[in-house]
Amino acid sequence: MDNAGLYAGLHPLFPAAFAALRRMAGLELAPGRRPMEGAPPEAYVVVEARDGRGRSASPLEAHRRYIDVQFTVAGHEEIGWRPLAG
Repeated sequence: MDNAGLYAGLHPLFPAAFAALRRMAGLELAPGRRPMEGAPPEAYVVVEARDGRGRSASPLEAHRRYIDVQFTVAGHEEIGWRPLAG
């Protein structure tokens, strides 16, 4: 979150996504899907409480229509990426 300002201009909904994360910081949230304030219905927040899958159980996924903003609240998670063309 310290560097959110560096990414806010990459997509018109990123500022709303970062604002939602800031509002949720420190709250005890039940897992589930909820609307993202200040954003259209197709933009939403999903809260999950689970252990990571690890590299071997995490197949690559391609996003052509959607963007995930992942935020790990507690623990450690490794999130990789590579260009879609690769």
